[in-house]
Amino acid sequence: MKVKNLAKLPKRKVTIDDLLDVSDISEAAAELDKNKYELDEFFLITCKGDDVSWRGNARKSRTIYLMELVKKAILEDGED
Repeated sequence: MKVKNLAKLPKRKVTIDDLLDVSDISEAAAELDKNKYELDEFFLITCKGDDVSWRGNARKSRTIYLMELVKKAILEDGED
């Protein structure tokens, strides 16, 4: 999922729907449900204001490794 350029948003209160298409969440949930028996590990990160929560079933060291893989992929994708 690509992050939109926030500078191009209108000068008004911005809702989560402006930043994230709700269908993205639905698609991700459907894919997770479809593949739930094939998954070895997972982690889910949610943010609400400054509150960041996560859950998963992997060891801490493995979770950090997976997060670093995601970070690397995001950084290699470049800026939009």
